[in-house]
Amino acid sequence: MRSASILSIFLLLFFLNASIGAQTPPSERSNPSSDPHWVDWQMQLIETLDPEQMSERDYSRILETLYEMELDNHLHNYLLSDSVQPPLFYVFQQQLILSADRCLNQREGYRHPTRQRIESDKAYRGDPYHETLRYDISTRDRHRGQWRAGLVLNKDAGEPWQYQYPWADSHSLYLSYRRREGIVREAVAGHYRITLGSGLLCGQNLSLGKNLIANGFMEKRRSLAPHASSSETDFMQGAAVQLRLHQQWMLTSFASWRGIDGTLSADTLRTWNETGYHRTQSEENHRHTANLTQVGTRLQWLAENAEVAVNLLYNHFDHPYHRAVRYYNRYVFRGRRLGAASIDYDLQWLGIHFKGETACSQNGGWATLNGAHTDLGLWSAAALYRYYSNRYLHLQGNALAESSSLQGEQGITLLLQGPLSAHWDLQTSADWFRFSVPQYGIRHPSDGYEIAAKALYRRTLHHRQWSGTLSYRWKAKHRNSTSSSSTQTGIEPYYRQALDATAQCLFPQGWTLRTQAHLRLQTTGTHLQTTSGKAIAQAIGYRHSLLRIEAQGAWFQSDNYDCRLYLSEKDVLYGFQIPMLQGEGWRAACILSAELFAGLTIEAKYARTTYRHQNTISSGLQRIQGNHQDHLWIQARWKI
Repeated sequence: MRSASILSIFLLLFFLNASIGAQTPPSERSNPSSDPHWVDWQMQLIETLDPEQMSERDYSRILETLYEMELDNHLHNYLLSDSVQPPLFYVFQQQLILSADRCLNQREGYRHPTRQRIESDKAYRGDPYHETLRYDISTRDRHRGQWRAGLVLNKDAGEPWQYQYPWADSHSLYLSYRRREGIVREAVAGHYRITLGSGLLCGQNLSLGKNLIANGFMEKRRSLAPHASSSETDFMQGAAVQLRLHQQWMLTSFASWRGIDGTLSADTLRTWNETGYHRTQSEENHRHTANLTQVGTRLQWLAENAEVAVNLLYNHFDHPYHRAVRYYNRYVFRGRRLGAASIDYDLQWLGIHFKGETACSQNGGWATLNGAHTDLGLWSAAALYRYYSNRYLHLQGNALAESSSLQGEQGITLLLQGPLSAHWDLQTSADWFRFSVPQYGIRHPSDGYEIAAKALYRRTLHHRQWSGTLSYRWKAKHRNSTSSSSTQTGIEPYYRQALDATAQCLFPQGWTLRTQAHLRLQTTGTHLQTTSGKAIAQAIGYRHSLLRIEAQGAWFQSDNYDCRLYLSEKDVLYGFQIPMLQGEGWRAACILSAELFAGLTIEAKYARTTYRHQNTISSGLQRIQGNHQDHLWIQARWKI
């Protein structure tokens, strides 16, 4: 009943505005997401990422960024006629997405969910369904300003629906306004994301990590955006505004106040939990045990070939924050207040693009990240340098690094990319890094390097589109020694190799064939013990104007977690998951997408993973009895 009442509210809103959107001619209400080329481009972007250096939150950011690009293109391509006075609001675009998925096997956490078992953390509080509702409406006004509002409700599996606002375990509610002229360039109320400079102070936008696409560091980043993702962390809650004070001056200011999950002990916040899960009673007891207030500003000076900005950020906890001291976190922030400032720049000089940021925290610690990019004919080259001191403090920094702590790290990254021939492109990168303090899993200072290369092929032959990639990555690093004959330093080197190959053929009749092959090798210690992981997958698909279907089968074998495997697999639009496979077995998946009528698309996906030599899967409350796991996804998307 609760779900039905929530759904009825948004369906009513949707239908009330449908007539406004229907006034726009069909030719002007394009739907890029229904275009096969849009879906192909989405998959091509996802397949170029390195899953080992990307979290689920980053993956959801990619899909959110794709939607925002689609929205911008839709509103930008529509030009208002100067001869006719337009109405106050015009060109409405709406989207309603209802999605649900669940594991079809019974996990331990859903067996006998009595009150006693729930209170003792032996059972989950809710049902096994993961459900999400997304509603977004956007329009342009007569001043060519873009208005956007939306609501995202998300309930993870194991969490119950609530009887009061916001009804779901987590939500995102936002209202935003953007325009290219005037004093107010952008304003957001509700949930939003902030990125200052290169992310040393705060980086809540998409970050692709330290991989072959590190050239993305040189691109311009949007500093303010509504939080339209189902991610339950890494966002602001309050209001923000961006003003064009003068032709060369831009000011962005924001304020945020939100609750954070954690453990309180003697009025001190001991842990900060950012998983967003509230499935068990203990997880629910840790909900919003503290509050975090954040205020900041960004003053930017703009010229034709140069930009310089000053960033200020102040963080305040209502309880002292003091993490337990471990060898890898002795220098992290502890206290109630944290202030930080930075200066970032972006300029073109003598055909070279320079960009960087230097930040300083209130205790005197500092960090700097700088890059240079230039074109060498058909080829391009980039060099990035980073130095993060031991004492640099931050709470939500998200910048290029080998370690997520942004402390005690120094590194140099070199990139080179360009065409090898008419159909082949090459991307190469080399990264050297050094840790001056212990890191997670490394008890002593250490160093390492990473070398990667990726070749991309694309050609049209006999009306068939052929494409493929071949990538290789070698990483040398250290970790805590696990052998009885450990070295004097207590750490040992390890070497990881990754070889990935994909090949795809698109037939003019709508058929698609795609093959993947993956190999992982890890050599550890002075005795050079080697473990491996390998997988091969074959997919076949068919696409019509209103129908899309694809099936994929894969075999995998991995000796341990260090050699785990990730497979690229088609998913429902704006859904996110990356199958991680360990052990030995098979995985099969099938996805079906059909547009029933204009604007309404139904998608369904089913996947089964079968393991050999296993009688149980996972552990704790997630444990499944048996050697296979089945999962089902269903999504309905209505767009006008």
